[in-house]
Amino acid sequence: MFAILLGLGIGGTLTLNTMHSEDSKMRSELLLKLQVIEKSLSWPELDKQSASSFNMTTPEWQHLKRKLQQVCKVTPDCKWMYLMYQDSEHHIRFVFDTLEEDDPNYSPPNSVYDDATPALKAHFQTSKNFVEGPEQDTWGIWVSAFVMHLHPSSDAIDVTLGIDIDAKNWQTSINHTVLTPIIATIAYLALILYLLLLHMRELSKKESIQSQADALYNHAHYDNLTGLANRILFEDRVKQVASMAQRTSSAFAVLFMDLDGFKYVNDTHGHSVGDNVLIATAKIISEAIRAEDTVARFGGDEFVALLPRIQYKQQVYLVAQKLIDSLKAPIEINNQSHQLGLSVGFAIYPNDTDDLNQLILLADAAMYLAKKDGKNQARSCADLATSTSST
Repeated sequence: MFAILLGLGIGGTLTLNTMHSEDSKMRSELLLKLQVIEKSLSWPELDKQSASSFNMTTPEWQHLKRKLQQVCKVTPDCKWMYLMYQDSEHHIRFVFDTLEEDDPNYSPPNSVYDDATPALKAHFQTSKNFVEGPEQDTWGIWVSAFVMHLHPSSDAIDVTLGIDIDAKNWQTSINHTVLTPIIATIAYLALILYLLLLHMRELSKKESIQSQADALYNHAHYDNLTGLANRILFEDRVKQVASMAQRTSSAFAVLFMDLDGFKYVNDTHGHSVGDNVLIATAKIISEAIRAEDTVARFGGDEFVALLPRIQYKQQVYLVAQKLIDSLKAPIEINNQSHQLGLSVGFAIYPNDTDDLNQLILLADAAMYLAKKDGKNQARSCADLATSTSST
């Protein structure tokens, strides 16, 4: 985006500078051309006349008019040329113009020019040659140049030589000049857009690959139904926590959980309701434990939890009882209540064993002991020895 804005800024500035430069150049050339014309004209006989005695029928005036007509014909975009003067009442009047008398736009000698601009009026006060426009008057829109011919006699009236150039053609000439920076700007923007599209395409491709990789990872490490970790991810987390426990000489626990009464719900109400019960159970269990703990589904209605940083056995009992209590409330599915329970077994590393596979098996065995002893309760793997001895 910055490159596009930079390109637009540079291109716009270059275009405006080119337009201004070309306009200034054309104005200077037009004014210089008119000054050369003014110097090339024969004024001696005309200078003998005063404004009050302008007689356009004299050979001198007729010769001057014909010469200006010829000059206008060979000057690109010249519409007409004319002589003007300012009378004692500050009206600007035509001495003559280069049009023929039968032309509807012809301005008779001494006719007042009603569309004089402030710049033209100031010109007769300062005698400063200038170019103005585009300006609109009765005859159209023009770029005009004015050069004053100073009368040698101080009591005579000075006349101004003027030329009108069609503003439309003037602007067309400027537009042709700015085509180069405009085309360069467009080419630059096209290149930036092309590179941007390539970049976006590459990003899209990378995102697609990453999305596929994430999907494959999630499929391999998370349970499709509940969104919990699966056995592969859980066992990897156990290894990570065991490594940390070895470094910090701390303990952690694995809880194995099984829903009580789930088979009845699944067989009676169907697998769709059963799946919704499992989803709801996963949410309840996840909300009942700490954020640092890991909950996984091993399949069916079996859930496991990993509790890092365990300080004493009673702490695990409290977590297990909290999980059991969280499932005492009925689960509502499709406006039907389903009463379930939870049997929990657990084992602690390294107190019960430092073998990670054995740790999970011991928690599983303790869970079955909880079911055997009446369900909806928690048992430690240490209770297995007591149960075996009593048997």
